[in-house]
Amino acid sequence: LEKEIETLKGELEVATQLREKEAGDFATAKDEMEKAIAALSAAIEVLKEATSDHKEGALLALRGSSSAGASERSRQAQELHLAVNLGQRMLTHGDAVFLQRLLTGEVPTADW
Repeated sequence: LEKEIETLKGELEVATQLREKEAGDFATAKDEMEKAIAALSAAIEVLKEATSDHKEGALLALRGSSSAGASERSRQAQELHLAVNLGQRMLTHGDAVFLQRLLTGEVPTADW
């Protein structure tokens, strides 16, 4: 009986350690996803502002003429960079390139 109790205590300790590791992994993943959602929400807002009442060239115009302060622009750039990184991990290569060009204002050179 004592041997069985020791075995069960050992199994309980292993299960507790595993659960603690899984809880830590979950917390890390949750934090990353919350940051990604915030970055994508910020990217959507930037795109809304940039494209309201514009037909073409809106992102290029926004790139050089934002009235936001340097720290605000830096924060927005970090959020957009996070959104691009998320896109590179979650989207197909073509979609990730499209998102990166859209959010950074990159214009591909014509090769035709």
